[in-house]
Amino acid sequence: MSSLALKVAHASVRRQWRKSLSTLLVMMGGVVACNTLYGYVRANLEMTRDAFIRWGARGHIIVESPMLEGASQEDAPKSLLGPATQKEVDKILSAEPKVRTFARLLEISGMVTNGKTTAIFAGVGEDVEQIRSIKGPSYEYDVVAGQPLWETKGRSTAILGQELARILGCQVPQVGFRALQPGEKPEVRQFACGDAEFQLSTLTVSGQLNAGAYPVSGIMDWGIKEINQRLVVMPIADAQALMGTDGVSKYHVELTDEKYIPEVQSFLEREFKAKGLDLKVYTWSDRATFYHQVRGLLLGFFFFVLAIGVVISFMSLMNTSYVNVFSRIRELGTLRSLGFSKRFVLFSCGLENAQLAVLAGAVGLAVSAAITHGVRSAGWTWVPPGSSNAIPITIAWTPAVYGASVLVLVAIATLAALFPARKVARKEIREALSDL
Repeated sequence: MSSLALKVAHASVRRQWRKSLSTLLVMMGGVVACNTLYGYVRANLEMTRDAFIRWGARGHIIVESPMLEGASQEDAPKSLLGPATQKEVDKILSAEPKVRTFARLLEISGMVTNGKTTAIFAGVGEDVEQIRSIKGPSYEYDVVAGQPLWETKGRSTAILGQELARILGCQVPQVGFRALQPGEKPEVRQFACGDAEFQLSTLTVSGQLNAGAYPVSGIMDWGIKEINQRLVVMPIADAQALMGTDGVSKYHVELTDEKYIPEVQSFLEREFKAKGLDLKVYTWSDRATFYHQVRGLLLGFFFFVLAIGVVISFMSLMNTSYVNVFSRIRELGTLRSLGFSKRFVLFSCGLENAQLAVLAGAVGLAVSAAITHGVRSAGWTWVPPGSSNAIPITIAWTPAVYGASVLVLVAIATLAALFPARKVARKEIREALSDL
């Protein structure tokens, strides 16, 4: 029965294809919109995720004192992890094979001056080589001018945010940070400051004022103007000397694979508790409010568009099905008079719409692939409001969504055919044959 129903459906599609052309275009447009829009959303979420894990060098897991979050400047020393705690944490992290690398960071803040202009700064001291490893090849060259810290070969130096450097009289290029593509070499740009060194002053953990002079080796663009106006990054040893401490604020931990995050998080919590260490273990997303906001916005928009597309496709298919089926009442009545069952009529009508959906889906997939390839090859960028970075306009390849979009379309098309087909199948044979 299935092969005969398939032949009947195929013959009907060949006869009625002109009537179904508009529906084919609607279905094809739905597939293209679904695939390209989801690919765009997926690509943006991946870039935002990489911005936190790689560019921000947060890694996959963050280890810190429970007192660090929301601590005031007066209470900040209490949240630092001392040498004894660091020794135990280093030992535990080094013993876990799923940990690829980890870096210590010390948060610092105070005033920076060139002798004429003074500004507030807030930044970090970091384990330079470990942070470079977490950032990876695409993000390790994290300056828009000058040298990154790992190229300074251990010298005492500092990286300034783009806007902070301008405030202090430096001539810096008007460019934003861009991640390197595989095989791409970084563009080396120069900058010029009127002073060879800048003086950074801060309160030590004992409450005393301390200051130090540091040359600037590079200019960093963080993408947000407010951060660029305050940002200072330096080697952790220099930050500790400036703060008068041998403590650190937190650890950023990179794993060998992101899938191990829950397992390693649980392991570290057990080990810290067993060692009597009062430490909190967070995942990168626990400290990524912006990522969750972007994810909610983009996915909400996608599902809104998807819902509209599904409703429009379903209504268009149902309208076409009513026209096609009710114009063939006598044909279907003849099939019934020849002994074919109501189920056969329903089955053949469903197959007819399913074939149209497969055809529209195949064309839609080809168009989706062409659009995705074209956008990925174009190299387009745009600068979001409030950002100084040029963000690539790209679309991710999503084979699973491609297949799912066609399957959903076939299911919708089949369902849309059953409503008019059931009405026709319920007619008496004599009534169907006498229909004009």
